[in-house]
Amino acid sequence: MADQRTRERPTLRTIAEETGFAVTTVSRALKDDPRIAAKTRKAVAEAAEKLAYVPDRAAQRLRTGRTKVISVLLNSSTNSSDLPTNFSVESSKRFAVRISRSA
Repeated sequence: MADQRTRERPTLRTIAEETGFAVTTVSRALKDDPRIAAKTRKAVAEAAEKLAYVPDRAAQRLRTGRTKVISVLLNSSTNSSDLPTNFSVESSKRFAVRISRSA
């Protein structure tokens, strides 16, 4: 089973199996829920890092109904030199940024 786990993307269940906690506890610990003991949150965070766990954005979108995507649509006739010099977009772990040009 260890070979299978290394090939597949780790999930909350993978972390739960690794730590011995329930999936619900793992989920709450990763969200830094104060109802979960600090020692448990730390153990879960360490296991998540060890397994290279990354939350599944598609699953989050289905659950919350929010995409957390910021789209910037640029007019195709706009030359990039016409953009303001302070035009920049920062991406973060919380949002994805998509930049497109119109047809």
